[in-house]
Amino acid sequence: MRCISSFLRGTGFGALALIVATLPLAAQAAQAIPALPAPPAPPHTTSVVYYGQSSWLGVSIADLSAAQAHALGLASPNGALVKDVAPGSPAAKAGMEAGDVIVAFRGRPVIGVRQLSRLVRETPVHRSVAVRVVRARRPRTLRVTLAAANATWLGGHGVDAFAFHMPPMPRIHLRMPPMPPMPAMPAMDFHFAFTPQAAVELGMSVEDITGQLAHYFGDAAAHAVLVRRVAPGSAAEHAGLHAGDLILAVGGDAVSSSQSFAAALERHASHRFAITVLRHRRRLTLHLPRISNLRPAAYNAQWTAWAAAQRQRAQVMAQEFAADLQAHAGEWRQFRRDLEKEQVEGQRLARQIHRQVYRQMQQQRKQLRQLYRHLRRQQAVHAISTSTT
Repeated sequence: MRCISSFLRGTGFGALALIVATLPLAAQAAQAIPALPAPPAPPHTTSVVYYGQSSWLGVSIADLSAAQAHALGLASPNGALVKDVAPGSPAAKAGMEAGDVIVAFRGRPVIGVRQLSRLVRETPVHRSVAVRVVRARRPRTLRVTLAAANATWLGGHGVDAFAFHMPPMPRIHLRMPPMPPMPAMPAMDFHFAFTPQAAVELGMSVEDITGQLAHYFGDAAAHAVLVRRVAPGSAAEHAGLHAGDLILAVGGDAVSSSQSFAAALERHASHRFAITVLRHRRRLTLHLPRISNLRPAAYNAQWTAWAAAQRQRAQVMAQEFAADLQAHAGEWRQFRRDLEKEQVEGQRLARQIHRQVYRQMQQQRKQLRQLYRHLRRQQAVHAISTSTT
């Protein structure tokens, strides 16, 4: 059964599923039939043909022992001994014979079976390569054109030959519908400000409460901003703010981030306002002056004009983006319908492949049972011939 395991190793993905499916069958058959005495070696050694995922050479090979290398006149046991040649294979067409020793393939020295199998696997189909062999102690070079592997020959000739045919796998063709053009993104001006301008004018800096600070402050962290620094002599210091205070509200408006804090400051910049802070688990109310008094008149007008321009620009950007989305809405709906059709087609192909793979596995099981019966008959014939002689 070593030939079956060697074959399964050479057949790739399909044989991997076949091993799982046929191991229980082989185990039951082995228990049902009593073991026969080991037969003598048949005239044609049954072993796997070595080929790659798609390239096929058509020989049964084995590693050389030191004794075999000495008997064949080789200086070292490097190479692969050809034990049998498949009829009509690329090796047979090139004149390769049983008993040859493959010492080089495609200009590269051959060390053993594994390396030769890899070299054949890496060679493209229909590629003509030079194979150097030693026959009757004389080296010679053969020109072999590799073929595509469509069946696995398990040795023997004539009525004793057995070939394991792999059914062709279906080809899958999936068509993706064309993507509709994405709507053009409007140009944006990014303004990075780590501290709100109004807070700078008050003489303080704040930050959001995240990471370890959020764990430290607990539930209050989600509804407050942290005072990071208070400038000496500033309006914030005169109001009584300290670094480490948690600001909960500005002018009665709750704050939970530096953005909402900045927006609240701008809403109350024209008049005095109160802020609610949390300090040492105590709530305090502090009063701050009008921020507009802290700004020069020219700067205040410039600030107001800039804020109005930004609001207008944001409205224009929103309108342009909405118009682009509306213009491409039909194309996106068509793309979605096409994609749903392709999904249905893919599911249909998956079911088809599943059915075809199942049928192939059934065929492989049947062929394995035939192979098993063939091998048992061969063992019985050799046992009878041995007992009669």
